[in-house]
Amino acid sequence: MRKHIQYPTFSVIMPVYNKEKYIKRAIDSILSQTYPDFEIIIVDDKSTDKSLEIIKNFKDKRIRVFKQRKNKGASFTRNFGIKKAKAPYIAFLDADDEYLPNFLEEIIRLKKKYKNIHFFATAFIFVDATGVESHNGFGNKKDFLIKNVMLKMINDKFFFHVSSMVVGKNIFDDVGAFQGSYNGNKINNVMCEDSDLFLRISDKYQLAYSNIDGCIYYRNISNSVTNNTSKDINLDYQFYENTLLKLISETKNGYKKKSLQKLLSQLYEKLAVRFTVRKQYKLANDILCKSDKKSNTFYKIKSIIKKSEISDNISQKNYE
Repeated sequence: MRKHIQYPTFSVIMPVYNKEKYIKRAIDSILSQTYPDFEIIIVDDKSTDKSLEIIKNFKDKRIRVFKQRKNKGASFTRNFGIKKAKAPYIAFLDADDEYLPNFLEEIIRLKKKYKNIHFFATAFIFVDATGVESHNGFGNKKDFLIKNVMLKMINDKFFFHVSSMVVGKNIFDDVGAFQGSYNGNKINNVMCEDSDLFLRISDKYQLAYSNIDGCIYYRNISNSVTNNTSKDINLDYQFYENTLLKLISETKNGYKKKSLQKLLSQLYEKLAVRFTVRKQYKLANDILCKSDKKSNTFYKIKSIIKKSEISDNISQKNYE
């Protein structure tokens, strides 16, 4: 007789790269969940600090650890974790964030209430670089369904974070997983990898959302490629741009098309700012010209680019 294998309800995937200061807090927060039916898949992305040593101190059988031979970025390691996951529901926790004790239990409550939904998220607590906390939620109800997540995020109102969402594994089979982050030996500054995934999922699936905080997201800037201003680091954004362009071309809904075009303009504006910080002023102007020229933001950024370039030129002349 064939033995029946019992799989956990959740696979919590944690990519780790040089997070020795925070990794114990993150793992403890998963192990402290009031709903205990989960596995933890930790993917170490070639850390050079003591992260792996700290991870190995945990002896819980629900923890599975994998080591990358090469540093490949968060998207690659998350996707690796998805492939290794045994559970039907996938959760993510960044190694410098933490779950609140009730997170998985709240997802179970949503799952029971919204029986045909396989995409879940909760509000979260945001802690900025100065330690100030704020509740990032949406609406007045305790929980509700959202038909299209990204259209609700047009005004940069991010009411959930990748560390406060759970996705049915079957959804990844349908829409694909995370894009970007690793391209041969290139170091990439990945832009909007989470937004790209949210967009592809929300185009087909509704979100069951809870206004109860499920995690704490810390705005930590250490070991972050995102904050590196080096021109040698490639800005990896084309995958998100292509997703937006594809959906814009496919939709016949005027409101949806306009909203997606606004998201595309926001991407170009963010890129223009990044190129300005890198002192790549021509690239900044070129990419900004692809955004909505009627918006107030367009003219503000254009002015910033011009002033930055003038200031930079004056500084160079003084130095010479």
